[in-house]
Amino acid sequence: MAVEKPGDQVDPEVQRLAQALMFVLMTGGSAPYPIPAFEVTRMAQLAFECGVRQTEQKADSIELPGWILQGMREQSVESVPEPSVVGGQETDLVCAAPPVPDEIPEHLIGAVVSEVQS
Repeated sequence: MAVEKPGDQVDPEVQRLAQALMFVLMTGGSAPYPIPAFEVTRMAQLAFECGVRQTEQKADSIELPGWILQGMREQSVESVPEPSVVGGQETDLVCAAPPVPDEIPEHLIGAVVSEVQS
């Protein structure tokens, strides 16, 4: 099972730790906890850097059942890119302004100015 994004090089020890974490997340609770595989690899890398190791007493390879892998692929979501806060945002016209009432004198009615006048 590959738990990293394509092109990433992952230490085999971290790979085994990530497989163990994925197995725990998908089978340890009452319901599977779907999480993107590359996120599990990041968690495994952090755990490895903190000193967590898989000893020789554990299995050499942990194979997840196919139904878990399929469900993980279907339910894992790529992270959403952050929106750009620069530039204008296009929006649809919500509504049109009502007509100007006849009983208000013209010199008292405000006007919308689209350009700055100096």
